[in-house]
Amino acid sequence: MKILLAILLLASTAGAVPVLRSRPAAPIALYLDFDGDFVERPYPAPPANLSDAQIFAAWQYTATTYAPFNLDVTTVDPGNIDTIAGDYAVNIGGSGIAQYPGFDGLTFTQGEAWTPKFPPAIKARSYVFSDRLDPSIVGNAIVHEAGHGFGAVHNDDPTSFMYPYTGVGFRWTQVDIDAMRLPPAPVPEPSCVLIAPMLLLMRNRKA
Repeated sequence: MKILLAILLLASTAGAVPVLRSRPAAPIALYLDFDGDFVERPYPAPPANLSDAQIFAAWQYTATTYAPFNLDVTTVDPGNIDTIAGDYAVNIGGSGIAQYPGFDGLTFTQGEAWTPKFPPAIKARSYVFSDRLDPSIVGNAIVHEAGHGFGAVHNDDPTSFMYPYTGVGFRWTQVDIDAMRLPPAPVPEPSCVLIAPMLLLMRNRKA
């Protein structure tokens, strides 16, 4: 199925993360942070060990997956993460920490008993441990963890992006959509055609 998206791909300086945006005018930003998180967090988030082409592929997968909703999937820091309700960030990089062996990603939510020991800002970010993953499924892990950030929980349906194993799910179920309560995409859609890479490598890790 063809998905229509707006793309703004700007020239980036050598060594910088490519500048990518799916809907620059959208009211909500989903910031994909590939260049490392230098804010104090419960564990380090070093820069992702991914090429520009792999970053583009992960962004493209995420932007296509979130195309039904009115949000901007972007590699540009909107500057208001952790302070304005709605925007969300996923930090991509590293291999996780010993406390969570085997996990490809992690999201801190209001419902977790251990959340209060971390700063409130933690609740506006998820983590994807890209060093654990084949680059072809980093996008799938990003989609899953961002889904948690927007309110979705694990789904036992193996076709759902919220199925708790990376690289298995390939669609939003109505349960997922109702839980996230994201605004629908505007009509008509923007004019650039992208097709989501839906063939995923099967993985057996928790997300």
